[in-house]
Amino acid sequence: MNSNSKKIIMAILIIILGLIVAQIRSNIYKKINNSQEDIYINWDIRLSIPENVVNIFKSEPSFHGDGERYAYLEYSKEDIYKMKNSKEWIIVNKDNIKLLNKKIEKI
Repeated sequence: MNSNSKKIIMAILIIILGLIVAQIRSNIYKKINNSQEDIYINWDIRLSIPENVVNIFKSEPSFHGDGERYAYLEYSKEDIYKMKNSKEWIIVNKDNIKLLNKKIEKI
């Protein structure tokens, strides 16, 4: 084998390795962020990345690919504290129920 053949083989191996790493990262990203992106797209609500996502129910996608999914998102105490102190966090009480109903109607 001459030096050009070795370079070509090495380049091909690096490209294949790069594609494998990219696919693994993409699968991990989809698994972790799928719930948050769905919530943002459907309801315009941003959530932190949970420590764990437990899919309770997931239907098969319909013709348009829009199946149903119910998931339980587990957060650390620190993340819950951050969410509770964010400007989006609203405690439900009799004083703000009308405001919350308006927000829910938008959804």
